Amino acid sequence: MRRKMRILAAALCCLLLLQMIPVGSAAEPRLFSDVSESAWYYESVSEAVERGLMNGTSQTTFSPEKTTTRAMLLTILYRMDGQKSVETDISFPDVAKDAWYAEAAAWGLYHGIVLGFEDGSFRPEEIITREQAALILLRYANYREFDVSASADLTAFGDTAQISPWAEEALSWAVGCGIFRGSDGLLEPLDGTTRAQIAAIACRFCYLFRVERFCAHGVTVGYLPLDNRPVNNLRPKWLAESCGIRLLMPDETLYATRLDGQTPNPNGMTHGDRAALLQWIKENEESCDAFVISLDQLLSGGLVSSRSLRDDDLSFEYAAMDYLAELSTRKPVYVFDTVMRLATTVNYQELGEEEYDLFRSYGTVARAPLTGDELTIENIVKGYRYDENGELIPTSLDEELLQNYLLARERKLRMAYRMLKNSAQFAFYFIGIDDSVPQESIQTNEIAYLRGRLGENAQLFTGTDELGIMLLTRAYLDLCQWTPTLSVRYFGGKEDGFADSFDVTTLRESLGQHIAALGCQEVETDGDAEVLVLTRGSSEAEKTEFLQAWMENDAAGRATIVIDASGGQRDPASTVAAISLKHLLGYSAWGTAANAIGIGLSVGVSRLAWLTWEDEKQEADTEAFAKELVFAFVKDLAYCRRCREQLTDLTPEGIEQCLLQEPLTASILDTLTGQELTVSNKGETYTMPRATLTGFSAPLARNYEIAFSPDFLPPEE
Repeated sequence: MRRKMRILAAALCCLLLLQMIPVGSAAEPRLFSDVSESAWYYESVSEAVERGLMNGTSQTTFSPEKTTTRAMLLTILYRMDGQKSVETDISFPDVAKDAWYAEAAAWGLYHGIVLGFEDGSFRPEEIITREQAALILLRYANYREFDVSASADLTAFGDTAQISPWAEEALSWAVGCGIFRGSDGLLEPLDGTTRAQIAAIACRFCYLFRVERFCAHGVTVGYLPLDNRPVNNLRPKWLAESCGIRLLMPDETLYATRLDGQTPNPNGMTHGDRAALLQWIKENEESCDAFVISLDQLLSGGLVSSRSLRDDDLSFEYAAMDYLAELSTRKPVYVFDTVMRLATTVNYQELGEEEYDLFRSYGTVARAPLTGDELTIENIVKGYRYDENGELIPTSLDEELLQNYLLARERKLRMAYRMLKNSAQFAFYFIGIDDSVPQESIQTNEIAYLRGRLGENAQLFTGTDELGIMLLTRAYLDLCQWTPTLSVRYFGGKEDGFADSFDVTTLRESLGQHIAALGCQEVETDGDAEVLVLTRGSSEAEKTEFLQAWMENDAAGRATIVIDASGGQRDPASTVAAISLKHLLGYSAWGTAANAIGIGLSVGVSRLAWLTWEDEKQEADTEAFAKELVFAFVKDLAYCRRCREQLTDLTPEGIEQCLLQEPLTASILDTLTGQELTVSNKGETYTMPRATLTGFSAPLARNYEIAFSPDFLPPEE
């Protein structure tokens, strides 16, 4: 059984309880003249009304002692399910089409929650007995696919002889899970249920099965990015805002990476200020409900510098790890790290393309595989310089450069081991395999060593740049306490091959690992959303089929996540022509396959959770989601597929001119303008405003990744 995340523990338990209480008008309980504050049912009645499950019998009365009818109970469950209307021709003969409970009755009959009596009638105004209520609640729980395995021995009650045979299982379940409690040693199965009693039962059901109203607004997450590229700061910011979460980040100058030729940060550093970042976390502990932290940033000053630091003294690093472990006893702390890639970074510390190629070639050589007791850090480090036959690996690298490279590898490995020793304390721990090769390499033994020490709340998989946005999504799903199901369709037939030269797993394996890391479940068919994946080597017919599936899903109202892992083989203009947003949850075609998978899934799954669970949906949430879509389409299609290679002027003016002069940019903005986004399960929509692009920059002074922000123009009068 999957381990409950620590998001449910310690301080955030209090937060989750607060999330069960609606905001806004719900802050003050509605009072009725016939519901005394001293009554045992006062809290239940107040909560049932605030949840929208029950109403008063008048503006000032609730009638707590009035018995509940069959129509009343079914209407409560219908509201609990979000009042999802059904299209059906079947109905009860004694339910008028204009009856106040008609939709609830149709919904209940359609889903098998109520079946009617032998004569086919529903008898809506008949008082519902406690055993009837238990059976209807059990059927509703089965319909929602909740765990209904609880049971209880009913012989402890003095009136079990009165229980109808058809109600024994339902009452055993209701008592076993705590929804029914009995009174004075009696179950009273044939008695009616008062409105006060049904309010208490409904609230217990909501708490037990996590169907309470949920609001992420008011939650603050402290986030320490991997570096200052948009994939690590802008896009996580939009994702958090699209969920209603406030994302708190340190000033960019404290975590920015500056390559050779760039102006250093104000503190004179070309990487993150580790001491200042640790202090930032400590200073913001009280104001944050949870933390998502890049260990590469906190312990090494960023991804780039993590490939070059080689200090023997790890006292700062170990002290920072110990603090995070301590912090995790008070707040949910999510951390992510990487296995050092095969090569160093071009244009950092005066290393160029030549050194990059030499390091990558050196790292790609297979080392002797270690297993069992031989798989230790010491043996891994000893084997760095030798191939699988024990021969010294030749290289033209300068010896000092090589020694620094190997020391940096050892440092990262030792820190990861130290973190894994305490990983059970953290909410979750991602370790991404940075740029690798689909064969044995210098990383192979490192990966095997770390994989053997993963706990239930840690995962290791191919990827790096997408880890921050993924872990934010994981935290959001944990907050929702939900496991979405995803079905997958591949196009191109290459899903069982390596999608990129940087991967250590097949495309199918990589997608499965990313789905599991997010806390989702992959199913064959009929998932909560469908993931469409275009693979490399696709024929023109297969590419067309991929886009056609996207359009068909939209027409059918099927929630869809679109991932182009083909390496940009599809003509971007044809993709733009296929864009349909109403049921699109996420899209990505950026970077390596792992990047595209992680980004597309994260945006899509978080949107799915928001649509499913968020009660206090706000237009600002959807505006942030819309910004993410605009950014993804413009950057992945117009920029990466059309004009990136022509960009030589990396000033804001040069980037703006390059991107806005590309005709596909205008085509994308035209296509998106006026499209509708679904914002509720009732079919409500949001119309995409016209977007304009601002804030152009190249964070690492290279054209591989640029930054910009979509802004929405006000509607024309």
